Amino acid sequence: MGHAAAAAKLRRAPGRSERDQNGAREMSTETIIAVLGIVGGFCTTFAFVPQVIKIWKQGGRDLSYGMLALYLFGVLLWLAYGMLLHAPAIVWTNAATALLIAFATISKAWTDRREIAKDALPAQVPERG
Repeated sequence: MGHAAAAAKLRRAPGRSERDQNGAREMSTETIIAVLGIVGGFCTTFAFVPQVIKIWKQGGRDLSYGMLALYLFGVLLWLAYGMLLHAPAIVWTNAATALLIAFATISKAWTDRREIAKDALPAQVPERG
């Protein structure tokens, strides 16, 4: 195959951007799919960040361990799915989400344990003088 034929084949390769009639580049379908996956994954992953901050500051009394466990299980399934498909956007966003959920769960457990310990302490009685 000559240089011109190889260049023509490369121009037609999937994932490569084409030029329209005006010479401007058009994004390929694969590029659009990748961008959608990355932006969507970023949004759904970082939508959980305010909740993690709230748990860190105020504790996680309003969250159940069951919900966190089911959410983590679902995210780990998505992570496995992305790995099987070799889809980086799915893998990275779900790995990040799994870490956020793990951090939220640990923070909730730490806050719960701290509150139990505080409740177990006897009330201090003021000394009479």
